[in-house]
Amino acid sequence: MASPYRDGRRSAPLETTDDGIVDDLVRQFADPYAFFRELVQNGIDAGASELRAQVLFEEDGSFQASLRDDGTGMSREVVEGELLVLFKSGKEGREDAIGKFGIGFISVFALGPERVVVRTARGDGPRLTLHLHPDHTFELFESAGGRQAGTTVTVEVGPGHDASEVAVKAEASLRRWCRHAQVPLYLRVAGPGTLEREVRIDAPLALERMHASVAVKAGKTRAVLGLPKAAEDRYAGFFNAGLMLHESHEGAGAFRGLAFKVQDPRLEHTLSRDDVRRDQAYRRALDVVGRGVERLRRALLRELESAARSDHPRRYDALLSRMLDEAPALQLHLGAVPLVLLERLERQKLTTLQQAERFVLARKRSALTAALAAEGWAVLDAQRNDARMLNAIVEREGELPDANADFTLATPAPPQPQDEALLALLGERLDDAWRRPLRPRLVTLSGEHRGRVAVGFPGEARVVRGETPNPFSLLRRAPLALNVGHRLVEDARRRFPAEPELVAAMLARAVLLDVDALDAGRDARLTAGALDALLGAAS
Repeated sequence: MASPYRDGRRSAPLETTDDGIVDDLVRQFADPYAFFRELVQNGIDAGASELRAQVLFEEDGSFQASLRDDGTGMSREVVEGELLVLFKSGKEGREDAIGKFGIGFISVFALGPERVVVRTARGDGPRLTLHLHPDHTFELFESAGGRQAGTTVTVEVGPGHDASEVAVKAEASLRRWCRHAQVPLYLRVAGPGTLEREVRIDAPLALERMHASVAVKAGKTRAVLGLPKAAEDRYAGFFNAGLMLHESHEGAGAFRGLAFKVQDPRLEHTLSRDDVRRDQAYRRALDVVGRGVERLRRALLRELESAARSDHPRRYDALLSRMLDEAPALQLHLGAVPLVLLERLERQKLTTLQQAERFVLARKRSALTAALAAEGWAVLDAQRNDARMLNAIVEREGELPDANADFTLATPAPPQPQDEALLALLGERLDDAWRRPLRPRLVTLSGEHRGRVAVGFPGEARVVRGETPNPFSLLRRAPLALNVGHRLVEDARRRFPAEPELVAAMLARAVLLDVDALDAGRDARLTAGALDALLGAAS
């Protein structure tokens, strides 16, 4: 049977001249369920191997919220000399302890309980029961010790509460503050008005909704770092023993725009519990995060290459856009970013600003883009590459040509029986009017000059950029390429067998017009030559 160690009640021994200081300290806990964090913290500091939180409800809406640990427990000296003394902590000087200010336990009053009960024992000592009352008085009882060490703190709250609402808030608070607790942490909820259930709270130190994340470790400091899929998922979290000391959804310092969690046993929260102390441990933790940036950048580039090679362009587009958004934080050099090729270049589907020498843009594959790639041009997919990367090329090169707007491809046309005769007669008529063209041939033009009747095409070249040479110049005359894709040429080939002289004359006139070489004299000579030919044929 328990015998009282102390009889009756007495004021809690808070050594302060301000009678309201306890209430002020209680009000600092904006989340009234944050007492769970303080109790979890005390349990971890006490060496617990497991923590069990529990919320038990009664019919009238009253409930008991408790946390049990299997740590070392407390002796009478610790209870009286530290737990019940404000600003007194037995953890001072312990680098492995989280709480060191001696005020966290006050949070048990944040819910306005009717009573707080503390049961604690060490394996070789008596079992102590402490009753704390709303007026901050207490009763301490002692009973025979048990074999099991540990501490259970129970907050007894009066009637009138919604069980479902309390259960949700309790779990949310535990998950916010203790989600990465370094020991197993469970929550059990039971009682009328709610289904009995038990969930595990603790989870590995990790990040969610990331394009990629990496882990880095240095000494006692561990960190995970990632690039969020959305800007609103930026995050900076500081943890000790897996308990959250401070978090921000704006990132931190040079890493603003990324997401990271850093765990270090030397990190401490401020006295007000709303931030992490900006001390040497904090700076050391951020240094470790900084070491992870290069590793993260490499992981993202690998992911980007994988996405670029896949058949899911949206994945590549989304990842590249986010990487470019956060380029400063990632220390991303644009020269290393993979660019998607529309045509393979040296068997590769990707290239970079550092690798390729000449770039051209295209929206779909064609014979022209294939010919450009064969000549060593990096043909970029206009639909797969971010505009910011294309602008980087323009800044470096001064331009980024468009395949269809700046290049012309001449592809030999399949011959028809009358084509040789047509070209020969066309040459005669042009010779009558002005000058015989060099080696006229029939081709299909694509690209910039696809709408032309004819162009000068140098030598055996398949692709030319910009303006084509004059096929009638005296010096370095280019062979004449007649475009079978043009309506006039198509019509001439079809009508030539029936009206060769008329067709040749009409086609010659169209060629001279196209190259801006038809004047009154040439037009007259062309007409005269055609008439002579017609009359000669008639006679």
